[in-house]
Amino acid sequence: KEEKEEEKSNNENRPMNEQEVTKKIPEQQNHQQQEENQQQQQEQVQQKNQKQEGEETNDQKRQEHTAEQKEKILTFFQNSSVEEISSLNTCSTKEANLIIQLRPFTSYDQLLQQLTKTPLAASRR
Repeated sequence: KEEKEEEKSNNENRPMNEQEVTKKIPEQQNHQQQEENQQQQQEQVQQKNQKQEGEETNDQKRQEHTAEQKEKILTFFQNSSVEEISSLNTCSTKEANLIIQLRPFTSYDQLLQQLTKTPLAASRR
C-alpha cells in the first residue's frame, strides 16, 4: 500500500510527457471556451435586463403625466400644424403628417394608442 502511495506521489511530481501535454491542451481549451460562453451568456442577460428596465422607465414616465399635462399634450397634437409638430426634436415632417392624418384624438390614451400602433411606431424600432 505504501508503495502505491509513493508511486502516485512520484507520478504527480514528475514532468508530463508529450502525450500527456497534448491531451491536457484540449482540456484547457475546452475549459476556456466554457468560461467564455458563460461570460457571454451573463452579458446577454445583463443587456436584456437593462433593456427591460429602460422600457419600464418609459412606461412609468407616461403614467406620471398629470391630468393637466395630458390635456396639454392632447391639445398640442390635436391642433398643431405640420411645422409645429415637426419642430419636436424626435419628429420628422413625414411623421407629423401621419399624426395629422390620425386626428381626431378623443383622449390622451387614444392618442398614445394611435401613435404606438401605426407605421410611425414601427419606423422607430
